[in-house]
Amino acid sequence: GINIAPRLMTAIVHKVLSMDQEISNNTDSYIDDIIVNNSKVEHNRVQNLLNRFGLLAKPSQPIKDGRVLGLRVTSKNGTLNWSRDNQLTEVPDILTRRQLFSFAGRLIGHFPRARWLRPV
Repeated sequence: GINIAPRLMTAIVHKVLSMDQEISNNTDSYIDDIIVNNSKVEHNRVQNLLNRFGLLAKPSQPIKDGRVLGLRVTSKNGTLNWSRDNQLTEVPDILTRRQLFSFAGRLIGHFPRARWLRPV
């Protein structure tokens, strides 16, 4: 039962955010973390929407030069730039199955939208 909790929370947050089109277009969420484009919608407005449906929000934190899900986030001229936080090493010619899965996990494991790709 507990293994569905992250997907359930993601679905709930996504549904609540989708109830306001402007908020939906200017936010991105994964489980209980929500990234808000403050130049288009105020974070207080997002918090109020969440509160209306009984979801409490943590205090907002700026992302400038921060990290989100293993990705490094920097801001340049008002746009967010994403880069991998871990440096990948060169792939050997011969890999064991364990090394292959480890390499694949480091390659895509921190992406929130990879869904089916990580287990595969």
